[in-house]
Amino acid sequence: MSGGGFTLVDFTVPSRDNTMTHEPTEAPLCDECQAKDLCFFDPTCSGCQDLLLDSNTTISQLFAVMRQWVPQTQRNMSSLSREVLRRGANVNDRDGLTDLSLLHFACKSGAAGVGNIDAAVNLVNSLLNKVCIDASTTK
Repeated sequence: MSGGGFTLVDFTVPSRDNTMTHEPTEAPLCDECQAKDLCFFDPTCSGCQDLLLDSNTTISQLFAVMRQWVPQTQRNMSSLSREVLRRGANVNDRDGLTDLSLLHFACKSGAAGVGNIDAAVNLVNSLLNKVCIDASTTK
């Protein structure tokens, strides 16, 4: 399916039962943003969207994007978290540089002036529900 200048590829990797810490790495940056001398991943850019949806983009790279303290990233934390989970991450996996989990990133993404509190609350609720569902299915 195609939309907004990028191709959607449907893939989902089954979630792991055990948690892990992902090695720190640099955030990916598309050629278009590099040419503009931008220093952050922009989820609203079609080239960055292609990277976000690319199955070769790693969980470590997505955590690197989530570390970027800019509105473009913080206001898109739901889609970034979804991509981390689609790659098979456990909801309690951690970023190797900050030791933050998806829930930590979700909470931070509601900061005034940078994030969106309503989106952050919805994401926190979704992640907590996933934790509860995962816990109930492993009993």
